[in-house]
Formats: sequence, C-alpha cells, structure tokens
Amino acid sequence: MFYEILSEKKSAVLQTELNQKRKISEVREQASSLQTRITSEFAKMHQILAEKEQCLLRDLREEEERILEPMEKNLRKIQEKLNSIEEELSNLQKQIEEEDNARFVRVRESNWVTSVKHDAVAK
Repeated sequence: MFYEILSEKKSAVLQTELNQKRKISEVREQASSLQTRITSEFAKMHQILAEKEQCLLRDLREEEERILEPMEKNLRKIQEKLNSIEEELSNLQKQIEEEDNARFVRVRESNWVTSVKHDAVAK
C-alpha cells in the first residue's frame, strides 16, 4: 500500500514535471517567436528610417545648392570687382610714381641749371 501511494505520488510528480516542461517549452517558443517578430519589425523600421534619412539628406543637399548658387555667383562678382579695383589702384600707383619721378627729374634739372648759372655768375 505504501508502495502504491509512493508510486501514485511519483506519477503525479512526473505529470507535474511534464506539465512544467511543456509550459517552459511553450514560453521559449513564444519568446523566440516574439524575438523574431521584434527583429523583423525593427529591421523594417531601420529600412524606413534609412530611406527617410537618404531622402532628407538629398533634400538638404538640394536646398544647400539652391541657397549657395546665387551666393557663390555674387561672391565671384565681388571678387571680379575687387580685382578690377586692385588693377586700377596698381595703374594709378604706377602713374603717380611716374609723375613723381618726372617731377623729381625736373626739379633736379632745375636745381642743376640754377647751380650752373650761379657758379657761372660767381666766377
């Protein structure tokens, strides 16, 4: 009788063990299924975000070009004007130097002539 009671208890515990193992297996299967689903959903979201990122970056480059093109064109005009002004200044500087040199030569000649005349009168 005691043997039968222990056998029944063993059978009940084995059944409980089997039920617990089945539940563990079910939870693992559900977790694995959820993990696969989560991974899949995040992969889709990553793809969507990557496409959105590329679209936004393309729009940004286009907007940058739209803004920069007239600014760079204006900068080229400014640089051309600056080059023209620098060239005019250089030409004017050369002209001033030439006039100064000519005045210097005339003054030197005038001083020399005056000196010669003064020397001639003094003799």
